[in-house]
Parts: sequence; structure tokens; C-alpha cells
Amino acid sequence: MIRAVRWPAGGADDLIDAGFPIEDQRPPLVLIPTTAGSGSEATCFATVYHHGAKLSVDDPALAADVSLVDADLTRSCTPQLTACAAFDALAHTVESLWSRRATDESRAHARRALALHGPWLAGPGRLDDTARRALMAGAHWAGRAINISRTTAAHAFAYELTIRYGIPHGLACLLNLTWLTRVNLAGPAATRAVIAEVAAVLGTESEQLADRFAALIRAHGWSPRLREHGVPRDELPGLAERALRVVSRAGNNPLDLHPVTVLPYLTRAW
Repeated sequence: MIRAVRWPAGGADDLIDAGFPIEDQRPPLVLIPTTAGSGSEATCFATVYHHGAKLSVDDPALAADVSLVDADLTRSCTPQLTACAAFDALAHTVESLWSRRATDESRAHARRALALHGPWLAGPGRLDDTARRALMAGAHWAGRAINISRTTAAHAFAYELTIRYGIPHGLACLLNLTWLTRVNLAGPAATRAVIAEVAAVLGTESEQLADRFAALIRAHGWSPRLREHGVPRDELPGLAERALRVVSRAGNNPLDLHPVTVLPYLTRAW
């Protein structure tokens, strides 16, 4: 069935209050990504920023009828935008692999993504046509992965970093992986195995994967320290509390997270 979001006469507030009502008709949807990051052309998600909050619409009606994925369309992206988008795709891959909702199919998609964009992330260099195509394809398969598994706590915290401090989304996600990976190393054997798998593709060991993420951030001109992005230390407790209220993401993390246990890791990343 083809369906569409009905926009009420009152505007965004009425739409949100109505729970994003869906109708039975929409025109065919063709999605053409111009960055190699979100993989949104492969998902049934849409995003609305409203009154300082990020709200998501998640419905099969939002899936594309046709997606046209062409790496040439990313040529106008700056190096930092390219890197930031790749960070988002990397976060989708890692989070999908350790997600509580992961399936055999989602992990297969995520592993395909990791194989495609992992080599470029492991050794950032010149973005030639081969690398551009690999990043674009990797982002698409990572999108397919999270369409099944959804994302986890790195995205829950990234929303706060972007909305409150203006940190680009992909960078915010990878900043969170620098500390969240350390947290999840205490998780079940399946989670540790996933972390080891990602670490191997990026040329390191599980215990050094968080440092590898930090080095990747530095390699593209940013600091891995939250304080260098305008996050005050005294706001870390509030940041943790607000992010963990995003239960759809934080609750999908392989380990249960609480503000008191998360705060030491955030402080270390500060």
C-alpha cells in the first residue's frame, strides 16, 4: 500500500500531537543521495527538528520506490563533509552490528558496508574515484543495516551534541564511539566479538579501537575531545540524562546504560 504523511492545517505542532498520521496515497518516491553517509535512501525513516528536539518518523510508507545511488553526485562535497558523512556511515555499521535488534540479515548488510568503507577509514588518503564509490556503496549498505536493527546510544548522544553545541552529526556519532566502545567492551561475548571484528578491519585490536576512532577524528582535522567542541564539563551530567531518555536508541545498546555509570566515560572523553 502506498501511503503518505498528512500535514494538518495547524502545522507542525498538530502533526506531532497527532502522531504523524499516515494516509493511503502518495506519489512514487525516488531518492537520490548526494552524500556518502546517512544511507537514508535505504531506510523508512524521516526526521523533523522541532523546538530543539529531533523527532523521527518511522514507517514503511517512507521507503523509496527507487533509489539512485551515484558516487559522482558527491564530488561537490568538501573533504570535511566527506569525512563527516563517512563517520556517520561507520557509526551506522558499528551500531548495527552490536544492536540488540540485530539480525543475521542486518549484520550481513553491516559487514558488507564495513568491507567497503573500512579500508579508506583505516588509512585516510586521497579520495579517488574508487574510494568515492566504495564510500557511497558502504553508506547504502549501512543504511540497509540500520533499517532493520536501528541505531544505538552513540546516536542518542549525537542528537544532543548536534542540537545543543552544533557539532556535525557524523562527527558527533564518532565522538561518542570513542567512549561508548570502551563501555561496550564490558558487554556480552557477541558484542566483544563485533568490536574485535571492526577493530581488525581498521587495523587494530579491540582494546585500542576507541583510540583508533580518536585518531581518525584527528586525521580529518578535528579534536576527539568534547571540550574542544564547546561542551562545558558541568553540562555532562545533564547531557547524559537527556540522551538516555531517547529510549529507542539508548535502550537498543547491548549494555544497559545509566547516567551514573556513563558519566565517568563522558568525563574521560571531555
